[in-house]
Amino acid sequence: MKSVSEHRFENNPKEKEFHDKFKEMFESNGAARKALSGITLGRSNDNQNFPTDFLNEKEEGICLSIIQWLGSPVGQNFLRDCGFTEKK
Repeated sequence: MKSVSEHRFENNPKEKEFHDKFKEMFESNGAARKALSGITLGRSNDNQNFPTDFLNEKEEGICLSIIQWLGSPVGQNFLRDCGFTEKK
């Protein structure tokens, strides 16, 4: 799983933090992978146990890039506008 903007990490440590935490959770937890695929591609049954398909490598990278964006200054402003605040 690779984000398209990893070159930004040196100047944007919050982006790296979001990227790394999501990537670690996603790659180490099959349930997280299944959930993300279900959210993105839809569920195959009423119990919402299984996604209709699993994300491919490119799609995974898109999701990771969006999570990384939340750590960017623009993404942080978006989160603040939605009422989220950072714990110190």
